Amino acid sequence: MELVVYRNDEAFGTAWAEEDGTQLHFRARCPFLPGIYRLYIREGNGETLPLGVLLPEDGMLTLHRTVRRPRNAPPGLDFFQYGILCEGDTQPDPISVSRTNGQEESEKDAPYARLDRWLETSRPESFTEDEVLRKTLTGAQGVLYRYRGGCVELAVPASDHAHLAPVLLFTRAETLRGGTYFVLKLSAEGMPRRADEPSTN
Repeated sequence: MELVVYRNDEAFGTAWAEEDGTQLHFRARCPFLPGIYRLYIREGNGETLPLGVLLPEDGMLTLHRTVRRPRNAPPGLDFFQYGILCEGDTQPDPISVSRTNGQEESEKDAPYARLDRWLETSRPESFTEDEVLRKTLTGAQGVLYRYRGGCVELAVPASDHAHLAPVLLFTRAETLRGGTYFVLKLSAEGMPRRADEPSTN
């Protein structure tokens, strides 16, 4: 099962959960940040499951952790909703899981409802493991990224398309924020893939 990892209410990385009897195996991968960052998994009852500190690995922050299934967790993995990245010893703020008249929260009330929103990054090279692409993306300005279907999409302004020279044939042209961008799809392992068709901006 794939989970979005958030930092400061913005999608920032990806976690994967697998179950093996009473054991839960978690993996996480986020862009590199200097400092100490801990990962928590938000549960369906509003509580959080602490998983520990992410470690630098291949230019990213990663985590591999096996824990026992919490006593209050029902079978399956749908109980685990998303990850939260916290700096130092801080912990996620508690949330209310109550619903009014049985209705789900609106997007306005749920800060993590949009999983495919375009965000800007100053380090686009941190999203890929392709050494050639890492070099050409270094220094690119105005690059956008988002998480979609278990992959990362990078959008580079058309005026700076040279930063995507090694993989330009893999990209698609798309209008975002009033400008033209070339969009590249990256797998969960950070490798280039042929871009999908455009979807909601």
